[in-house]
Amino acid sequence: MTTIVGIKCSDGIVIGADTQKTLDAYFYSYKELNYKKIFRIKNDILFAGAGNVTYIEKIKEALSERYDNKKNQLNIPETFEKIFKFVYENYPIDKPFQLIFGCKNSKKELNLYQIHSQCNIAEKIDHFYTIGTGNFFARYIINNFLDLDLSIVDAVSLICYVLDEVCKIDLNSGTPINIAYLKSCGISFVEKEKITKIITKINDYLPSLNKYITKFFKEKIFKANGIDSL
Repeated sequence: MTTIVGIKCSDGIVIGADTQKTLDAYFYSYKELNYKKIFRIKNDILFAGAGNVTYIEKIKEALSERYDNKKNQLNIPETFEKIFKFVYENYPIDKPFQLIFGCKNSKKELNLYQIHSQCNIAEKIDHFYTIGTGNFFARYIINNFLDLDLSIVDAVSLICYVLDEVCKIDLNSGTPINIAYLKSCGISFVEKEKITKIITKINDYLPSLNKYITKFFKEKIFKANGIDSL
């Protein structure tokens, strides 16, 4: 299982994921750590998947093959739809799977999409999207930042915070965190050392932030409403 976050920014697309994989073996499950969930196709398509690993890897192989053969003729969202439909119709799918992907359109615009194995329709995302077992918690945190016009730098820091928090509470998600971004000039992965540094700095500030929030509630909310004591 997993938690994946995709954010459309003012200057590109950012996708982040945890790196824990849960595998079923007969009557028990076990975890595999440091599993890569974010993939790139050349320098133009960035995607990450939650769900059945085998099918996600088949989709990557099929997409790579089609992209190598018909790069300039492909409509990327439609290609994802066709591949999803093919996999769904030709393989026995025991568990659903879902992808978040970023790509360039014919006008060189950068767009974010999500697609699910039970629907096979690529949905264009205007701001952000989350998938996986920890997606509701991740969505809850990110909703507090909806009013912000995020840059790639902002989104990388936000995803570091969100996924680190999710991994603390969701047993099916685990660190370390991987983050990549798509700009008009191509795809880059954020260095692990930089991610660790961002998370460390955020965690250093959280105690002070929590004290401020507690003080704010006491002074502005409770006292203002006459709740000094019960």
